[in-house]
Amino acid sequence: MPFIETKPVEHIKIEFAVKPFEERQTIVHCSHWSLIGSLLRATPEMYLVDKISGKKYNLLLAIDIAFFPEWTPVNETGYYHFTLIFEGLDKDCIMFDLVEESGDPLVFSALNILRNKTDVYNTVV
Repeated sequence: MPFIETKPVEHIKIEFAVKPFEERQTIVHCSHWSLIGSLLRATPEMYLVDKISGKKYNLLLAIDIAFFPEWTPVNETGYYHFTLIFEGLDKDCIMFDLVEESGDPLVFSALNILRNKTDVYNTVV
């Protein structure tokens, strides 16, 4: 049997700096009154804007409303309900606006929304 030389294993300490990952989103349930037969849609120019810092948070998903360039017709009561999901607000945000900066004269907006602990909101746009 051949002779195999062995050496003691040195213990190496490895440290990782791991930044905790938090998946945060801000959910806004919207109600909108329009004339029956009107057309509605979400656009990429819809943002949440922090009232103090001016930081904009992007729209991630639109539920129960068409997304640009498509349209959703208002067919029933004139009230239409849909949900918008945005990037998570920074922890220091206390009040924000929901704005659409598309240049269209009929844009969605909800101003002075007070931040809550759940980051789920109901508003009229």
